[in-house]
Amino acid sequence: MEERSSKGLSLSGLDWLAIFVPIAVVINYTPSLRNELALFVCSCLALVILSAWIGRATEHLAASVGTTIGGLLNATFGNLPEIIFGLIALRSGLTDLVKASMTGAIIGNMLFVLGHAMTAGGLRHKTQFFSIERANDAATSLIIASVALLLPTVYQAVASQSANGWNQQTEEYLSLWLAALIFIAYVSSIIYTLTTTSEAPAEAEPTEQPELGAQWSTAKACIVLAVTSLLLAVISDYVADTVEVVKQVFGLTELFLGGDRGSNDWECRCSNHRS
Repeated sequence: MEERSSKGLSLSGLDWLAIFVPIAVVINYTPSLRNELALFVCSCLALVILSAWIGRATEHLAASVGTTIGGLLNATFGNLPEIIFGLIALRSGLTDLVKASMTGAIIGNMLFVLGHAMTAGGLRHKTQFFSIERANDAATSLIIASVALLLPTVYQAVASQSANGWNQQTEEYLSLWLAALIFIAYVSSIIYTLTTTSEAPAEAEPTEQPELGAQWSTAKACIVLAVTSLLLAVISDYVADTVEVVKQVFGLTELFLGGDRGSNDWECRCSNHRS
C-alpha cells in the first residue's frame, strides 16, 4: 500500500475506473459509437473516480494549510461533485434528479460518513475530544438548514388548505430566498470560524493526519482539483443528456437515479479513507 501511495493518483483500487473518462468522451463525440445507454453507464462510472479524485486533492490541500482551514476545505469541496452535478442537471430541467441527489448526499454524510467517523474514532480512542464551540456552531447550522428545507413543504401543506390555495411561483420565490439565506449563513459561519482563535481543549490528543502517502504540493493539489472539477462538469453534462433515455429503457424515475448517484459518491469517499 505504501508503494502505491507514493505514485501520483494511485491510492485506491477504484483508480482503474479512470478509463471510463476518455471512453465516455469518445462515445459522445463519435457518431458511429454513439449509444445513449452506454454513454450513461460509462459517465456514471467516470463520476465515481472523479469524485474520489476531488476528495483526494482536497485532503492533500487541507493537510498543507492547517487544521482549521483544512476542515473548511474538506467541508466545502467535499460536496463539490454534488454542486457541479446539480447545476448541470438543473440547467437540463432535471429538478427531481437534483432533489434526490442532494437528499442522498445529505443522508449519506449525516448518517453513514458521520457514523463511520464516530465508530472508527471510538474503536481507536476510548475517549474523543472536540471543541464545544465548534460543535455548537455545527448544530446551529444544521438546525437552520433543516428548517429551511422544511419550510417549502410546510408552505405547500398550509397554503393548500387556505382560501387562496397553493401557488407554485410563490413557493419557488420562497425556495430561492431560503437558498440565499442559507448561503449567507454558511459564509458567515466560515468568516466566524476563521476569525476566532479558540482551539480545542488543551487535554485533547493531537489530531492525526490521514495516511495520504507522499504529500502533494499546494500547486499540484490545486491543479488536480481544477482539472478534475472541469472533467466532472463535462461528464455530468453527459449524464444529464442521457437520463431521459435511461428512464424510458428501464422505467426508472429521476428520484431513483438521483438517490443512486448520491450513494455512489459517499461510497467512493469511504474507499479513499480506507486506503
